[in-house]
Amino acid sequence: MTYELVPASSLDGDQTRVLRAIYEAGCPADQRTAWSRLLADGENADDALALLHDDVPVGLALIRAVADTSTVVVRQLLIDGSQRGHELGEVLWRYVTGYATDRGFCRLVWDVAQPDEPPTEPGDREVQLRRIGIYERVGGSLQPIGEYVGSDDGGTWRIPMRLVATSLDGSALAADTRELRRLALDAYAYRHEPAAEAGVRTSSSVDDD
Repeated sequence: MTYELVPASSLDGDQTRVLRAIYEAGCPADQRTAWSRLLADGENADDALALLHDDVPVGLALIRAVADTSTVVVRQLLIDGSQRGHELGEVLWRYVTGYATDRGFCRLVWDVAQPDEPPTEPGDREVQLRRIGIYERVGGSLQPIGEYVGSDDGGTWRIPMRLVATSLDGSALAADTRELRRLALDAYAYRHEPAAEAGVRTSSSVDDD
């Protein structure tokens, strides 16, 4: 089997249609970014990467570098649903980590829904635990922080998410509580929307206290 990870913007029309179908099938409508924005360049733009199998898109990765750091936030990892059960997710993960390593990044961070929260749908907790198990199998580790807390227009909100991270060069993921907090803020801001749009503080604006 021949796999290749390429910029999504480099695909031809037929390949782009297949990749977009993977995105729309794997990402709920209320969580999607406009397709045209995914392929746009500029500040706070994603690296939208397509995993090809014999020139056919079978996976999509959306990652975003955190400005002035060696951290990359994983926004989405999606595979063709018809290919489930063939370890395609792990193939995509290997290519994404290789892509980040080749560009000098030292860590990947992302988040998952807190499995201990009351489920909104039957089976939610089992799904989240299964995802965490997959992430741990490919080298991710849950970080000792349970919720993201930030300021929103003077108020306070809580997002019940768990932070997951992996080191690409063998270095420590977080030296202390403050650095861990930076990672959590960056993961939320860059995972869900560009920081300026999300209205949350990121590592460049965390207080020193």
